[in-house]
Amino acid sequence: MSVAARPPRTRSGRRGFDGIWETSYGLVRLVQEPERVLGFYEGSGPCMLEGKLDGGRLTFRYREARVEGEGHFELAPDGTSCNGKWRPDGKQEWSAWQGSRLPSAPDRRWLVVIEAHWQQSYLDKEYAFGHMLREFFTRLPHVNVRQRFFEDEAGLLRWCRELMYLPEPAVVLFASHGTEDGLSVRGKTLDAGRIVESLRHADNILLLHFSSCLMMKEGRASALARALHAAGGFPVSGYDRSVDWAGSAMIEFHYLDMILGRGLAPESAARQVLELIAYAGETEVPGSPYPAAGFRILSSKR
Repeated sequence: MSVAARPPRTRSGRRGFDGIWETSYGLVRLVQEPERVLGFYEGSGPCMLEGKLDGGRLTFRYREARVEGEGHFELAPDGTSCNGKWRPDGKQEWSAWQGSRLPSAPDRRWLVVIEAHWQQSYLDKEYAFGHMLREFFTRLPHVNVRQRFFEDEAGLLRWCRELMYLPEPAVVLFASHGTEDGLSVRGKTLDAGRIVESLRHADNILLLHFSSCLMMKEGRASALARALHAAGGFPVSGYDRSVDWAGSAMIEFHYLDMILGRGLAPESAARQVLELIAYAGETEVPGSPYPAAGFRILSSKR
């Protein structure tokens, strides 16, 4: 799989239309590039718009699942709101489309757990790792915790796209089965390229961690991690082998708490994990009830 890297982006110091907008039709993420403006929103599936600027006016074409059309936005002088109109192709009447810029709280962080359903039958006990993380990290007043489940690739892609509508930095944890071929749900290996594309404009990701086996193992298993790291520039971490569940859970509680509760950068937290938790790395610890976890991180390119 070949994925073209994009230049690292940051949400600090933005100008013009770039940002997240609360609009008449839900949240819209606008990405202002030198030659164009891209926009993303959710209707009956992913929708997008593309346009060009002329001063404070953005003229665009939009595309949804069943309809295309045109529209424009006028940016207010203070940059905090916009007013516009839209119409489907073949229609004469215009409809209003208004928006307000979604503000960002400077100290807020998000922990987003995107988790597969583990149960396969009624005989399986109830279990979700995100439940435990939610209970633990909700104690931090500056952290918003969200847990979302997916049952197939479409569900995962939807929750990945939603990340670009969060106005503050997010630590993202994927909890699903990992195999020699990559991330898997219900026995099906997911398309790494589509996952990367769904996260391409989520420049608020502080860390993406795989709470899954083998996702950092060299070869096909690590293709998704390497592609995300190349395209997004954010740090990506996980394990290069099949990892003991309890052992990985204890690693991740320490790791995430150092980032969200102690303010460490992901790379610094990863170094601390390897120093403080003897079995976290690649070397077996004599007498340890936990096998070596093979914890690894791909450092930020930003």
